[in-house]
Formats: sequence, structure tokens, C-alpha cells
Amino acid sequence: MSGLYLSRLDLRRSSRNVAPLMGLLNPADSAAQMNTGHRLLWTAMPAHLRGRAAEGRARESWAGEGAPFLWRRDTHDGRYYVLGPELGQEESPFFEISSRPFEPQLAPGDLLAFELSVNATVDRKIGTDDSGRPKRKRSDVVMDLIHRREREAGSPLQRGALREVAAHDAAVDWLKGQGERSGFALKGLRVQAYRVEQVPRSKGKPARFGVLDLAGLIEVEDPAAFLARLGRGFGRAKAFGCGLMMIRRA
Repeated sequence: MSGLYLSRLDLRRSSRNVAPLMGLLNPADSAAQMNTGHRLLWTAMPAHLRGRAAEGRARESWAGEGAPFLWRRDTHDGRYYVLGPELGQEESPFFEISSRPFEPQLAPGDLLAFELSVNATVDRKIGTDDSGRPKRKRSDVVMDLIHRREREAGSPLQRGALREVAAHDAAVDWLKGQGERSGFALKGLRVQAYRVEQVPRSKGKPARFGVLDLAGLIEVEDPAAFLARLGRGFGRAKAFGCGLMMIRRA
């Protein structure tokens, strides 16, 4: 966790260089917001990280654990939050930036309210290859649960009615599992939305993934383990604004 900063970035909406571009920089479509945010925030990164990105080393995996920073866009005011290196005002022509060390002082038993947009997945064995090695497939936890319940029922179910229930149940199970490995216990959860996004990439097919928008309450059990997980983020699709858990004392 050492060396991490939590930064707040607001678009320079009144700047004569930015104002004409606001329609492009602040799109209404959620997938476009993810793609635009991903690209915009790189303009605010320190020069050494931008250099790595230009060489193709910092963005090797759109989903990987080793993301150089985590970010989240506030849907109400369009503000961005970034957890990563310290950001300076001189780094980006697009943003007003405030940056402070991320040093939460936590103890076992602390109750925290949280918000999290997450691409939660599960890895399933789907058979074996010709040499007998297991073949595996990574699936969205909500669709995985829907398919499992359809198999148990022996026939397709009414997915419109099932989707909301499955989103809640899958999110609870997944987040409880995360807590067991990351030093916290889930005390309450509200699924604000579940959606499937399709975001274009510079190479290959678009990235298609499910996103759960979650809010709730957790109890800290192991502060060091929890803070380590906060720094790495949750789930996948981190390049597109998933995985940064925002916390405050409840």
C-alpha cells in the first residue's frame, strides 16, 4: 500500500481548449464513458508511466492484476477518482487535479460503507483437452448463476425476472469470498445495477463484460490484508473503471 495516492480529477469544463470537446470527453453512453475515461486518464499519468504505455508495457492486459492505477467515474457529477501514483496539475491539459496520500487508519471491527463497480468472474472447468489437461472458462458470475439455475430447473427460465435475483445472490456470494481472502466481512449489500458492456479496443474484438454496481457495508477483520486488496483492486476490467472500492466510515 505504500506510495499510493487517491486523486480527484475534474474536467476543465470552462477551459477554451476543453469546452468544445465536452461532448466527446463526457459521453452519455456508459460504454463510451469507460473507453473515454480509460484514454483520458492516461493523459494525467506521470511521464514515466506514459512512456511505458507508449511502449506497450503498461497496458498489456485490460483485465490484469498488475494495472498501474485504478479508477472510478462518479455517475452523478462526472468526477474521476484514481488510486495510484501521485498526480500533478501539470500532467494533464484536461483535468483539475487534487492528490493526497492514501493512508486509511483502520482497526479490526471498523465498519465501512463502500461503493464498487466490479467485473466479477468465476473460473470453471469445462472439460479436458486431447492430452487430458483441464480446459477452463472464465464467466461473469451473474450469467454463471443464471445458467446453473436453468440447469437445475431442467429448462430455460424467464431471465427478466431471474436476472435481478441472480445479480444479488451472485454478488453476495462473490463478495463474501473476496472478504474471506482479503480481511473483511460483508454486512450488507445493495445491487444498484447490473449491465453488460461492450467496449472497443485498439486491437482485436471489443471487450464484453458484466458490471455490478454495488453499495453496502463491510466490517474490517484484517486491516493489512484489506488495504492490500484495496490497492490491487477487485475483479477484472480494471482498465475500464472497474475494481476501485470507495470507502468511508459508517
